[in-house]
Amino acid sequence: GQVGCLPQQLTLRTGATVAELLGVQHRLAALRAIESGDADPVHFDALADDWDVEARSLAVLDRIGLPGIALDRLVGTLSGGETVLAAIAGVQLSGAGIVLLDEPTNNLDRPARQLLDEAIDAWRGTLIVVSHDVTLLNLMDATAELRDGHLTMFGGPYDAYREHLAAEQAAAEQALRSAEQQLKTEE
Repeated sequence: GQVGCLPQQLTLRTGATVAELLGVQHRLAALRAIESGDADPVHFDALADDWDVEARSLAVLDRIGLPGIALDRLVGTLSGGETVLAAIAGVQLSGAGIVLLDEPTNNLDRPARQLLDEAIDAWRGTLIVVSHDVTLLNLMDATAELRDGHLTMFGGPYDAYREHLAAEQAAAEQALRSAEQQLKTEE
């Protein structure tokens, strides 16, 4: 399957267009060339029969809460939240079965964050979210911790994982106290 990634530094790509964030810039350029009368076979190959690429792109932007954003608009003219949401729309358009979101809430205000939460709730496929945002992590079905080169999986959201860790820690402390008491008794 295809793997997609939403990197953290999207807002630094100020010269990129919304079409580039969506990953449709080459097909869109081919469509526009064909529409202007250029019958070069390379354009038809690039388009790959995706004749509705522009309409689908605008529709996915609409669904994610960015109606009316032009595909040729530069990232530098978008807010951080608009940039992240447009890039998430691009990952959705890509059809990737597995997607890595790297700190997706860094540049989001409250309304954009709500739109991201809705997009995650409706997501088809597997999301791997790397974040310090506890609210976002609590939307996940499972939590993974990477520590000292080992990956530990827990079947539940982040708060349930923290409760599990606290219970394990309490049990370990109780076992230590019992062992210390046992040692004292034996001495």
